[in-house]
Amino acid sequence: MDSDESSESYIPNYNSSLIDEILALDNFVYNKKDKKNDSLKSGSDTKTNNKIDSSPEDLLRRINLQETLSEISSDTVKKINIIPLPPKLFVPPPPPINPPPPPKEDAKDTVIDEVGSVFGLQINHSKKMEVITKMKKKNKNGQIEDNFIKFDELGITFYFDELGILDEITFSYPFLGATKKGLRIQDDVEKAINLYGKPKMRTFSGVIWSKIAVFLNDDQVTTIRLRSN
Repeated sequence: MDSDESSESYIPNYNSSLIDEILALDNFVYNKKDKKNDSLKSGSDTKTNNKIDSSPEDLLRRINLQETLSEISSDTVKKINIIPLPPKLFVPPPPPINPPPPPKEDAKDTVIDEVGSVFGLQINHSKKMEVITKMKKKNKNGQIEDNFIKFDELGITFYFDELGILDEITFSYPFLGATKKGLRIQDDVEKAINLYGKPKMRTFSGVIWSKIAVFLNDDQVTTIRLRSN
């Protein structure tokens, strides 16, 4: 094998069609012959080229190539070398961010007494340790600070004065209970006014009575607050 032939080889392109592959091979073969002819002496160039073009092998090869192309239908060409794309990997969407589910409580146990008590804990009377002991039986994930204890899963926060006496209780989502008169979180502000009468103060963000107050968002109750005064 000549040095030129050993240094060059035809590499099939697997992404092309059969017709393109045959034509590329044809160009490759004749380009190699042209390169070899260029290396010959100028006096023998015309003679060698005529010999290659008129050789029986080349003529037969050209005839076979034309017959092969004529036998390929357009439908066959469309089906040649069609490599299906790999299926796309399904990536599940992230789970929606929702607030924690409301706790399962006995309806009788979640009644808010407007005078200032819930779960048997009374404003101006219950001490901090009593609140901790009783509430830990209901939920162990409370956040205990110096002046408050917060239970996010219950939607309740207890506040204490300087002496550690219960001073204020707030109820918000996901608290399921209601006041004795029937006010719940997410009730309309007009319902609160109908239940408790004319308030001492009303703003866009809240309504205040003597011992109970509500905070609002778009006229819906988001927080119920009990205070000592």
